[in-house]
Amino acid sequence: IVWNNTTKELDIAAGLTSGRYPVTLTATNGVSPAATMKFTLTVYATNAGRSLTTTFTSDNGFAGNMFDMEVAGRNPVLINSFDVHLAQNSGTSCTISVYYREGGYSGYEMNSSAWTLVGTQTGITLAGVNQPTPLAVGGVVLEPGIRYGFYVSVSDYGCSMLYTNMPVGTEYSDNNLRIISGVGRGNPDFTGQYFDGRAWNGTVNYAPLDGSDAFLSGLTVTGAALN
Repeated sequence: IVWNNTTKELDIAAGLTSGRYPVTLTATNGVSPAATMKFTLTVYATNAGRSLTTTFTSDNGFAGNMFDMEVAGRNPVLINSFDVHLAQNSGTSCTISVYYREGGYSGYEMNSSAWTLVGTQTGITLAGVNQPTPLAVGGVVLEPGIRYGFYVSVSDYGCSMLYTNMPVGTEYSDNNLRIISGVGRGNPDFTGQYFDGRAWNGTVNYAPLDGSDAFLSGLTVTGAALN
């Protein structure tokens, strides 16, 4: 673990063994006292990839879904990617964006400032109705004890997001993860209509993580400020 003065970030060696590493950063400009920052870096061991599917039996659709996810086990879960259920609309490819927020989607359906963009994939080729279309967007770590809202949206409406009429709160789960049904969405993102009781059709591809429940902990700074 080495401080990179060019990027102003820590360089962490590839293949670093999982575990908890105490780190101390010291900065000095020749004037006493030096600034010291201490924290614990946790490196997780990634387990084999797994997946959780809701359903691909659709009876409705529009431009997206909002739903919640929670960790069902004791360890955090890394969301690697999704598979989605799409139908052709005005073209043979489309653009899909994924957003998330801590605390669930409810009450924030129209509030774009409350959400963080996970990523956007363009030029997605549809696999077809009743078939999973891969969506290479991910990288979010879900911590136990927190409900997360997710919004999967067809941003350009080049295709339709298929979903299923289902009561809000319907759950799909395994030993590690829960997907909790929410609402369907129209377009454009956040300002289009939303429709209660619409279950997102798709698969969440994920990996359980071993380790503590934080990447960074025990942060203390002494001496001069670090900039």
